[in-house]
Amino acid sequence: MTIKDIARLADVSISTVSKIVNNKDENINVETRNRVLKIVKDYNYVPYGSVKSTSEARTFILGLLIPSLSRTNLFLNGIISAAQEHGYSVMVYESGTDPANELKNISSLCKNNVDGVIWEPVHAQSLDNRHYFEEQNIEICLINSDEKQNSYFIDFTEIGYQATQMLVDYHHRKLGCLLKENSPRSQAVLEGFRKCLF
Repeated sequence: MTIKDIARLADVSISTVSKIVNNKDENINVETRNRVLKIVKDYNYVPYGSVKSTSEARTFILGLLIPSLSRTNLFLNGIISAAQEHGYSVMVYESGTDPANELKNISSLCKNNVDGVIWEPVHAQSLDNRHYFEEQNIEICLINSDEKQNSYFIDFTEIGYQATQMLVDYHHRKLGCLLKENSPRSQAVLEGFRKCLF
């Protein structure tokens, strides 16, 4: 996150941000100052923070950036176990469905100079923010991303298809599919269920 990004988010000039973060803001109104400071805090901005430390020493910290922790206990346990086995700690960030929250988490991971990030983007446009990681030379492993290249993808449509096919192979004729409401993963499973039947 650069001073230019902060200025854009706050809808002020770069010089205004500079004055505020350097305590030279006596001529800037309180509302503008507070708005800028909130953004600075939310996005973990530090002056010159976008310049990576000249030290190439590893931090042995990995980041996990995912939309929701509520359904990922086994996944999270697997990541933490594998990381610890190799001498790494894991910083876990939950973005929800909010792209602004996701960007704050990206900024925090960059500030903490993690060695790598396992990232499940909130939506396809989230990948526009990958440049923050690239500027810091932070490796990214994408999961369940619309970008199939360089991404690990759980094909929930195929899972739905294979599960249905197994029931058909056992000669079951009255099949149902129980789903979670408003879940893209459940919708993908339903698509596989329907493809198998029709």
